Amino acid sequence: MKLTKKNLNNLYFIILILAGIIFAMPSKYLLSVYTPSYLGWVSIIILIPAIIILFTWVTVLEMKHNDKSTFLKRISMLIIVCLLSFAIKYFLVN
Repeated sequence: MKLTKKNLNNLYFIILILAGIIFAMPSKYLLSVYTPSYLGWVSIIILIPAIIILFTWVTVLEMKHNDKSTFLKRISMLIIVCLLSFAIKYFLVN
């Protein structure tokens, strides 16, 4: 798989949606007694750093090509997924 801007952008959206689904789960699935469960560790060790790395990588690529429309789509998708996962977790589940 060649790492093009389109592939990196698609990978970013897939990981972002997966992280949003995991963070929308109730806390009892993400936490054990005193530490995170396996699902919590996956989100801490793999998903969050992957989102941050892909976000900065694709942003740098887009700044080189002066493409602001996909940057606005990506940042708005990040905000929407964060707000939806927090809303589902704290308002609809409880």
